[in-house]
Amino acid sequence: MLPCGAAPGASSNLNTDAAGQTRAALAVVQFDAAGKACIYNETATHVIADLQGYFAPGAFDDTADVRLLDTRSGARRTAGTRTTITGLPNRSAVVSVAATPPAGSGYLQVLACDAAPGGSSNLNTDAAGQTRAVLAVVQFDAAGKACIYNETATHVIADLQGYFAPGAFDDTADVRLLDTRSGAAPASGSQSSITGNAGRSALVSISATGATAGGYLQVLACGTAAGASSNLNTDGAGQTIANLAAVQFGADGRACVFTSASTHIIADLQGYFVAGTFDDVADARLVDTRTR
Repeated sequence: MLPCGAAPGASSNLNTDAAGQTRAALAVVQFDAAGKACIYNETATHVIADLQGYFAPGAFDDTADVRLLDTRSGARRTAGTRTTITGLPNRSAVVSVAATPPAGSGYLQVLACDAAPGGSSNLNTDAAGQTRAVLAVVQFDAAGKACIYNETATHVIADLQGYFAPGAFDDTADVRLLDTRSGAAPASGSQSSITGNAGRSALVSISATGATAGGYLQVLACGTAAGASSNLNTDGAGQTIANLAAVQFGADGRACVFTSASTHIIADLQGYFVAGTFDDVADARLVDTRTR
């Protein structure tokens, strides 16, 4: 995502590593004075964009994207490594995090540099050689530091997309809201409930793992019809893929995750928008080149 007419290549929002894939990623988009922004595609592909909501003026400092980390200039990070990234002290930011090419299946987790990894994850790989990207909320400490933990050996890339204004986002300790792997995988066409603070909008990391086929996940109000938009896509059986989603919890504190093809679902809460800072509109499709 970039201003129309700007030169691409300094950062990225979504990656594909082979032909025929279907991949999704959440991105922060700054519309210009005419209400326009552009999506640049490096290789030939169809492009779909779904609006999830708007930041209130002043709630988010949508800086020009800045590369915070790119380990590809040196050795690949060994398994179990924490890599430090630096930002503004005591600020929460939105950062695009990518793994390329991992040695095998595993995960990346953004965390405080002194915290133990494993309680949640931000990005997943399910095979060697992939390139996967995801958006994550990063809380920089008083020294302006945060860490990215990689479970398996991989290069790590991190691009800053912007900072929340102080007091605009309640960056809670990540909490696992749902993990269906302890039982049967949700059936095709089913809705799985997650519970948060009633009437609040949140950012939640959603993962599909052990997918039985290509399909999609969609976060929506429980009981409503699915299919007008999507939050995450799988394009084959056995995949593990994660994405960040804006989730609006209802008056009863519930929201649902719809799956079009049977898969296990994991959901990790990253934090809540403070009231008045995010207009969580009904998701709307902005572009779909498949209809052209």
